[in-house]
Amino acid sequence: MVFKPLDQIAAGEIPEVLVFLATPDQLSGLATLASYDRPGRENVVFAAASGCQATVLLALDQARSRELRCLLGMTDPSARRWLEPNVLSSAIPWERFLEMEANVDESFLGRGHGRSWPSGSRRRPGLILSGPTWLRGRSDPDEHLTASHSFVY
Repeated sequence: MVFKPLDQIAAGEIPEVLVFLATPDQLSGLATLASYDRPGRENVVFAAASGCQATVLLALDQARSRELRCLLGMTDPSARRWLEPNVLSSAIPWERFLEMEANVDESFLGRGHGRSWPSGSRRRPGLILSGPTWLRGRSDPDEHLTASHSFVY
């Protein structure tokens, strides 16, 4: 298993899981997008587990399953000390991430629908999934969810 930043994926490499380290506002965008094209309320799973288990083992299990659920993680108190206080992880099976990315233009994040995020607000999470760049922020540069906030394995 190899962990690396998303922006270091070589042409032809296909990761199994994409992990974001994100703020609660950014996680709300990812969780909402994860349920945009799927029925039910279990498209994002919060598992009480160790940091490694939730971010790696359970995420790999989902990547190899039919459900392709996203996982919230890094709630383990022993792992929290390595993160900023307002950050959790979101592990997304790669195949599911590509589906989510394809839905952006028609979702609440797409053109004309971006009003879901309060315009001009400091709380605007700066989350956009788009095209070959995969992730691009659209507000305060310090608040963008970008490839530097993610890694794949």
